[in-house]
Amino acid sequence: MGLTGWVKNHREILDHWVSQDPHMFALWQRMILEANHQETKKMFNGTLTTIRRGELVFGLEAWEAKTGISKKILRRCLKTLEDEGMVGRQRTNKCSIISIVNYDKYQSSGSQEAGEGQAEGKQRASKGQHRKNVKNVEKKDIGADALDYSEWPEMPTDQVFADWLQMRKRKKANVTQTVINRFAKQLKIAKGRGLSVDDCLSECVVRNWTGFEADWMKGGDGYSDPMARDTQHDEKNMEFQRELIRMTRQ
Repeated sequence: MGLTGWVKNHREILDHWVSQDPHMFALWQRMILEANHQETKKMFNGTLTTIRRGELVFGLEAWEAKTGISKKILRRCLKTLEDEGMVGRQRTNKCSIISIVNYDKYQSSGSQEAGEGQAEGKQRASKGQHRKNVKNVEKKDIGADALDYSEWPEMPTDQVFADWLQMRKRKKANVTQTVINRFAKQLKIAKGRGLSVDDCLSECVVRNWTGFEADWMKGGDGYSDPMARDTQHDEKNMEFQRELIRMTRQ
């Protein structure tokens, strides 16, 4: 892995609530050990990514393999650490960059580099928390921040994403991993037709769609709304019934 050196690990951690859950404790310790002690650049899925001091790259598949902890438990643990303000997360459609909050408070050598790293880490953590603070969206209730969006062709903008979550909340349609996975398949099809994820989710918001199929968008099978498609089908069915009646009267 290329990791060298050591980290500070105070015994007081044993008095902290994080040590009461073996999965949580294992994840927290692993993140402390894998967090960068200085800024580096790494190629990840073909993209050059800057990983700053106190940060690490996190992907559910990779971390399930290296820790032996299931993806479901990893999501739960990571969400709890975020909610408690112990980590920040900047999500992309390929991975997440985790920022250990107050990393330099416990790992600093007192150098100027450490102070600069702390400021940058806080800035990245703040960006990772931004989506949680979008106006009128309570993601704790929905749990959308703990889901895996890696199969989506791209992530939507914060405002569109927030509006989509709010619409689903209003319609009492939960956002689950199954929902995210089903949307991923259709969003990939729509992306291949020149539509962005923002285009698709915006249409869902405007038309109050809790489900989604690429063919519902203009440029698919000619329907921009599933209700319009159903209406046309109903009209054809009624015409067929009228024709049957005429035939029986002859």
